[in-house]
Amino acid sequence: MSKFSKGTGKSHLDKDFLEELKHKLWSTRGSRFQASERLKAQNNFSFLSISVFSAYLIIFSLLSVYNLHNPRDL
Repeated sequence: MSKFSKGTGKSHLDKDFLEELKHKLWSTRGSRFQASERLKAQNNFSFLSISVFSAYLIIFSLLSVYNLHNPRDL
């Protein structure tokens, strides 16, 4: 085997551009679906944390505006 001969397992590279693109898309589809699920979970967690923090700020500001907090005199 000369050092310039093609190895086995790369038959998709001998085909035209569309066949090679189809092979690349097909072979990476699993990782793209996993990335999509990971980003959806990250988005849901981000939305939840922003919602909780916003509710905390709204409640805290309403308590301070209406003087509903109970300061203790020590």
